[in-house]
Amino acid sequence: MIDLKFIRSNPDEVRAAIRNKNEKADLDALLELDETRRGLQFEFDQFKSRQNQVSQTIAKLKREGGDASALLEEMGSVAEQIKAVNGRLTEINAELEARLLTIPNLPEASVPVGRDESSNILVKTWGEQPSFAFTPSTIWSWRKRTPCWICPAAPRYPAPDSPSIPALARAWNAP
Repeated sequence: MIDLKFIRSNPDEVRAAIRNKNEKADLDALLELDETRRGLQFEFDQFKSRQNQVSQTIAKLKREGGDASALLEEMGSVAEQIKAVNGRLTEINAELEARLLTIPNLPEASVPVGRDESSNILVKTWGEQPSFAFTPSTIWSWRKRTPCWICPAAPRYPAPDSPSIPALARAWNAP
């Protein structure tokens, strides 16, 4: 997942990566959601700061024997506002996280841009391409012919009549 600070500071580069990878991520909605989250986080921090200041004032008034009932009422409304902003902030963070997961990683600069994998360029091969005198089996067709591997408990509790490795090897190329 790409860091949100990077996306915020390089939106054109990320937008180009989305376009080059043929993805459908909505970067503008993500940036707008991030702006909303940052505004709510600022508001939340302001409320918490006010709550801390008034709490210290209330403690000071109680030590001196003063009346703090007006401040306590104010703290009740501030606590409700904090709770509301925190709930909205939690929702936005979850949505932002989900949208961030739709943003693809940036491709390497040397990777060619294309519609699909057919646009890729073969850079290097190693060894010779194997050729078989028979049609190779797929693992899923082999598993259908050898039911001993389908049971998840088979490796833990081998039966005396379990097929041996050579028997399984013969089954591999059986018609």
